[in-house]
Amino acid sequence: MRKGAEILRSQVGKKLRGGLFQSFYFDDELVDNINVLFLKFEMWIHITTTDETAILEVQEEKPKQIIGWTDDDGVKFEYPLTDLSEKFNEFNNYVDLELTGFTELVDKEFEGKVCGLKFQFENGLSLTTYSNSEDETFILFNGEILDDLKEKTMPNNSYKP
Repeated sequence: MRKGAEILRSQVGKKLRGGLFQSFYFDDELVDNINVLFLKFEMWIHITTTDETAILEVQEEKPKQIIGWTDDDGVKFEYPLTDLSEKFNEFNNYVDLELTGFTELVDKEFEGKVCGLKFQFENGLSLTTYSNSEDETFILFNGEILDDLKEKTMPNNSYKP
């Protein structure tokens, strides 16, 4: 993870308070259900897994809905914001649990290609977010990861107690 490991390290031991995701629609067609993931611990963390990397940034306040627009050619761009618990009932099992660690997920064939992150929580639960080769982002619960991905723990890059 090139940017943001220190952000996650600072949240280890903190409780997950909530989450949102931003979708992307191009001309009324869903392009990416989870374009950006936002997790709330002591701070909001903006998580993007795309272009073979994971980028994390601190969001100073709760993410706001981006107002869609139509370009000069009549093409619509929309970025609706949705509460994770509304779309994924399993997410409610993670709220108020402490983050205990995290790892990067890399492509087994091309190890330099970071495809996502796996967040470990108390009680042995984990939440995984990853992007596929079409740059679509997904969330998996309860420790699942795809067969073509593997966890990678690197010194000074991720933390796992």
